[in-house]
Amino acid sequence: MQRWLNFSQPAVRAWYGRSLEPYVDAGVDFWWNDEGEADYYTFHWWNVAEAELLQRKDPGARFFSLNRAFSPGMARLGAAVWTGDNAHFWEHLQRTPGTMLKWAMAGAPYVACDIGGFYPNIIEYPDLLVRWYQAGVFMPIMRVHSMISAKPRFPWLWGSRHAGLMRQALELRYRLVPYHYSLA
Repeated sequence: MQRWLNFSQPAVRAWYGRSLEPYVDAGVDFWWNDEGEADYYTFHWWNVAEAELLQRKDPGARFFSLNRAFSPGMARLGAAVWTGDNAHFWEHLQRTPGTMLKWAMAGAPYVACDIGGFYPNIIEYPDLLVRWYQAGVFMPIMRVHSMISAKPRFPWLWGSRHAGLMRQALELRYRLVPYHYSLA
């Protein structure tokens, strides 16, 4: 529904904010906006509507949203993007850091990808999943994600050797949190 609304209209933003209030009241404090590319020109205002709602309900809260689409000025709001649905292939892992750098140079420094690949359903190479985790340590946002029909990319599902290597990567990520946070 959201992708077809004209969020550049204040009345639409106000209506949308009111429709989301029950979620904020229930504890939701960030948004995951998918498929916003349908209307690029009002996409920024979609995030503004959510930011205005959160500010109204909790003036001290920091706004955050994760978006598949991007428009200039979103980072100022606290909005992040992800690279879209990538695949669990070596080629996708190889090109993801460059893609993320391009996003950052375009004005979206808070960028994520689907670590482990959004698709396919079957992972033939657990070693590749380990490499995704290891690369993710150094990404602005480390986010493991896959399609709902795929085997989840959780470390403990891939055997003790692979789980141990993924755990090491996660531990390094947590040691680097102050570094990542200070750069944000």
